[in-house]
Amino acid sequence: MPALRYISVLAAIAMAVLSSCSSDSCEEPVDAFINLSLRSDTDPDAEAIDSVTVYGAGMEEFLLYDTLSLSNIELPLFPGSESVSYIIRHGSFTDTVLISYTSELQFISKACGYSFFYTIREVNYTTNSINRILVINDYITPGYEENLRAFF
Repeated sequence: MPALRYISVLAAIAMAVLSSCSSDSCEEPVDAFINLSLRSDTDPDAEAIDSVTVYGAGMEEFLLYDTLSLSNIELPLFPGSESVSYIIRHGSFTDTVLISYTSELQFISKACGYSFFYTIREVNYTTNSINRILVINDYITPGYEENLRAFF
């Protein structure tokens, strides 16, 4: 009989804990991505770059983007790593972008929980089609703030 009473007490505690949790839903972004804008060096009025394909290095079968026209992309980062490489193909030219970063787990809110925030340490890239990449904001948080700007 004591085991049944023990189980009943545990069930009551679990119900109290679950019912005391916030019923608020998370209405803000919780995943942090590198927000990379793509710009033309030759046509400042162009709002997008044509013929862009993006995938992780060594993962060509898993395309992140494969489109005719693109102006902004989101690149995922991985908390257990300190760098990530992406391949950006523009027309017939292919460039590799290597981004080194640090990660930090931060509390967002009771409804949203925790998320990883990142800080860009360094960006290296080839220059087959990319002319330059500027770091606009090296602190990567959930949301849509521009972090990098690539010029083609």
